[in-house]
Amino acid sequence: MLKSVLIAVALAALALPSSAQTPHRTEQVRFAKGSSATAMMGSIRADGGVDYILTLRAGQALEVLMRTRNASARFNMMAPGMDEPLFNGSNARDYVGRTPVGGAYRIIVYMTEEAAMRDEIADYVVAISVTD
Repeated sequence: MLKSVLIAVALAALALPSSAQTPHRTEQVRFAKGSSATAMMGSIRADGGVDYILTLRAGQALEVLMRTRNASARFNMMAPGMDEPLFNGSNARDYVGRTPVGGAYRIIVYMTEEAAMRDEIADYVVAISVTD
């Protein structure tokens, strides 16, 4: 049910006109009181991106789904204290797993280098769900 609601929000948001923001920015992820899911909507240009920061405990179930019409838009996810991404968006679209450590996680929304050469813009929705 939650997944279908978030996907519906994503599809509706992608129909809105683009208003890409640059350069790279950082936003804190906040959940509504009593909720364990949220959707972050935005637009990025090839020369910018967004870091979404959320604090999690070790062992929590985490689902991050990205929906966009631009195949050049991706996301990586960094766990606290790790040098390599916990998730690399070059290999897949969605992340489902457990958090290996507690702390501040970064979901990095970006465009590929090829998209930068074409000066592309991407509207996107990143749906985030966390459970114990």
